[in-house]
Amino acid sequence: MEEETGFSAQQFIELGQVTPLAGFCDEIQHLFVAKNLSKTARYSCDEDEVIEVLFLTPQELERKIVFGDITDSKTIACLSKAKLCGYL
Repeated sequence: MEEETGFSAQQFIELGQVTPLAGFCDEIQHLFVAKNLSKTARYSCDEDEVIEVLFLTPQELERKIVFGDITDSKTIACLSKAKLCGYL
């Protein structure tokens, strides 16, 4: 998490897993809620990697999903699972 976001977490809560390409391959993605974040100096992405860290409220994130600004399935699945589990 630190390498991709520049933040570390004191606690990770596992939300479960999703199979984004069921029927095509057996890939499994694990979903987590990160709590008690701290800014670190460890942000470092690969040269061919484009990562943008955004700070959004859950409501802002939902709006961006509804209007098609965010289409990443992992983000949508994680938001849904976090809400259903009562973390948001």
